Parts: sequence; C-alpha cells; structure tokens
Amino acid sequence: MGAVQRGLLWAGFAGPLGLGIALYLADTVSYGQLLSWSGEAAVWLLLLTLAISPLRRNFPQLTFLRSMRQRRRDLGLITFGCSLLHVLVYLERKGEFGRILAEATRTDMVLGWLAFAVFGILALTSNDFSVRWLGQRWQTLHSLVHGAAALSLAHWVSSAYDPTVGWWCASVYAGLVVLRIRRGPRGTVAG
Repeated sequence: MGAVQRGLLWAGFAGPLGLGIALYLADTVSYGQLLSWSGEAAVWLLLLTLAISPLRRNFPQLTFLRSMRQRRRDLGLITFGCSLLHVLVYLERKGEFGRILAEATRTDMVLGWLAFAVFGILALTSNDFSVRWLGQRWQTLHSLVHGAAALSLAHWVSSAYDPTVGWWCASVYAGLVVLRIRRGPRGTVAG
C-alpha cells in the first residue's frame, strides 16, 4: 500500500471523525450519540485490526489481506483516535475533576480507563523508532492489545444501556481468538 492509499485510508477515517465532532459542536448530535458512536467505532476498528493476521493465516488466498497487514499500525492509531475522542467527549461533558474522579471507581469506568491506558502506550510506540528501539520486546508489548480488547468489550457491555451489540462484538472477538489459537502464533497448527 503506497502513500496515496495510506492517505486515503487516513482520510476515510478522519472524515467521519471530523464530521462527528462538527455535528456535536453544532448541537446536531447529542453527547450520548457521539460517546456511543466513538466508542463503538473504536471497538469495530480494533476488531478489524485484530482480524487481519488470523484471517490471513487461515485464508491465504485472500490477497488483499497482505496490504491490510502492512497498515495494521495505521488502523491501530485510527482506533486510538476514536477511543481518544470517546474519552475527550466524556471528560468535556463531566466538566469537573470531582465528578470524573467519583465515577472513576465504578467497575465499568475502571475497565474503560485501563483499556485506554493500554491503547495510549500502544499508540505511543506505534512508530518505526519504537519498533527498532524495542526490538523483539515491541511485539511482546503490542500483544497487550488483546488485553485492551477484552477490557474494552467488558467496558462496553457493563456500561451500555443495551449491551446486545457489545456482546456480538465480544463473540466476534472470541471467534478471532479461536482462529488465532487454531493456527498458532506463527501460522503453525496448534495442538
């Protein structure tokens, strides 16, 4: 995937994010709608990012996955952008540190904050310098994305008014884990 395709990828995701922010600032979209949309977008993008490797290993005939694999870091950063928007909208709405701190001890919020912290670390190290500097440890660090995925899904299910879609996403994630385990971490058949 060249620079033009990479630019289109970023524009394709930045456009809806920008539109969501603009509609929120214009009071066309409510706090709840933007909070829900940004959180759901982050989870769906995370699932897409996590699906690339197991799908490529299990379905090598799908050649478009090869170019998608090269853009996993970009997709991860876009995912972080959605989760950052989710957090910023939440913080802006609550407005005061005392209210934020009071809610921070609820189980659903602890799960969300932990997931966001992991995503932040992964986003900060999603660059070529970090890959070179950390060497093999980079992959170990970035395997934490699976813990962040589980935390995000638990946050969604425990905080949503209707957790049905969150449960569907959790089942998609479980299916991806099964595909990953079935083929092993390097494409070898497990078990």
